[in-house]
Amino acid sequence: MQDAKYFSHSWELLTRDKGWVKPVLVLAIAMFVPIVGPLAVLGYALEWARLSAWGVDAAPKQRGVKIGGCLVAGWRAFVVILVWMLLWGVATSVVTAIIAALRIRLLSSLLSLAITAANLLLSLVVMVAALRAAIYQKIGAGLSFVRVYEMVSHDAAGLFKNVAIPLVTMLIVGGICTVSGLLVMSLAMPDILRLVYEVEYLSATSGSDPSDLLAIVGSILRTVMPASVLIGYVSLVFSVAGNLLLTNSIGLWMRQFNVGAWGSPSDPLPVTPAPLPPVSSASTPAPQSQPQPHSAAEPVTPAPAQPRTDPAPAVAPQPRERSTSPDGETVVPLTPHRAATDELGQGTDKE
Repeated sequence: MQDAKYFSHSWELLTRDKGWVKPVLVLAIAMFVPIVGPLAVLGYALEWARLSAWGVDAAPKQRGVKIGGCLVAGWRAFVVILVWMLLWGVATSVVTAIIAALRIRLLSSLLSLAITAANLLLSLVVMVAALRAAIYQKIGAGLSFVRVYEMVSHDAAGLFKNVAIPLVTMLIVGGICTVSGLLVMSLAMPDILRLVYEVEYLSATSGSDPSDLLAIVGSILRTVMPASVLIGYVSLVFSVAGNLLLTNSIGLWMRQFNVGAWGSPSDPLPVTPAPLPPVSSASTPAPQSQPQPHSAAEPVTPAPAQPRTDPAPAVAPQPRERSTSPDGETVVPLTPHRAATDELGQGTDKE
């Protein structure tokens, strides 16, 4: 397969529209909402990646986002991810128990490193399964281990190149938390030292008033809490941006399998999946070749038409022609199966 720059293409799509940072800031705020927030953010990322997998070069939607649809997509992906991780946890537990029974320290250390690296790579495979479930809008499609293995084994090198995105994101978030944490601790250190002194003083004098102790604790909270919330929010902004880029990069990687030609979730992938070039916003038709002029002295005799003996090859179902909704959103079929059904229905009507 040709070398595709999934990250750079995903970054161009993310920053293409004016005001692109607003969805990232809003999604970071949504992450503070327990359970519902992370599910909605995950569903939002998968819905964007679903468009990329279909071959649509679209930026993340800024207006008219259907929160209910994002929640459903996020819940579907959560179930798929949970099943994959449970199976992986059982497998690693069995292997770890066997290695521990051998009591070989070097082997145990190597196993720990291997599991850490495998966890990072497995996260990409699990996102492929979650995106497959988003494309079909069925949990079972994400649990089709054979089909996911077919895609990963076909272009594992291209998929695992995306591992750099979560690594860079973790480095950025870790650096922000470390530097900001040290800065906050330096600001609160005088009050912390006073608190230690007051605790020792109160333990030595049982009749002392603890009001000074409470005042110091309040001063520490007033310094630490706002800074902690701000640090957490900035970290979430970078985490959400990294998650969007990673999920959409996987969608761009999945584009090579020609999603429009997929059948039901249990059907095998196309026999020879060919990489598809990135789809631009406006396609330019190929120029038609001009006929060469003939000399007047040499009349042109048309060649007799040859009867066609071989039947025409069957055309695989392709995605329906993209249309644009009144709010400017690009509309594509929800599932490959629906696209095939609609084309069959249209052909029947024409007959």
